[in-house]
Amino acid sequence: KEARAGVAAAGAGLLARCPSAGLRRLPVAAGPFYRAGAPPVSALESYRAGDRLVEPGFVEARLNPVLASGSTVEYLIWSSTARRTDRVTGPGHDDGARVLFAPGTQFVVLDTIRQDEGRLRVLLRELPTAVRRTSADQGLDERTRERLQEWLKPAAAVVRTRPPVPRQWRYPIGIRSDGAVYCAADHGSAADAG
Repeated sequence: KEARAGVAAAGAGLLARCPSAGLRRLPVAAGPFYRAGAPPVSALESYRAGDRLVEPGFVEARLNPVLASGSTVEYLIWSSTARRTDRVTGPGHDDGARVLFAPGTQFVVLDTIRQDEGRLRVLLRELPTAVRRTSADQGLDERTRERLQEWLKPAAAVVRTRPPVPRQWRYPIGIRSDGAVYCAADHGSAADAG
């Protein structure tokens, strides 16, 4: 019985590494991406500008802003290593480029802005996993924050609304179910996962 449990655990780990290995074969997409979501509003209160967080699961985002009905949050994410997945999805996905960030991806919270409609807008910049943040990053963070806000301005006029939030968008990026922020120390890096 114990041997079976060990084999099952090893198989689950192997199974978890397979999608990450396949993801690394897809083209890299750098620049701004968008994702709406509908996590509980109380979970969103954990975001603070300057926080470094890690997301243990895959994160999907889109090039074209698509505001799902019932959204409580909009993420604007500056990518440096996300992978394009729209070329491997089936027909019927006409909402533009899609990307996935690998499990263990780290982000810095650049800003949080409460919208008139009550939604929270969270600006994130993807961070290289092995790099330690320095004071020089503050200038890069500010430039990225400005670029994300400028990127959304023309797109805001054409933000498309779609049916309810997809199931995978119901969880806040980098926030645990108890409302605490996932930190790099809480989780292994993306490199450890593959």
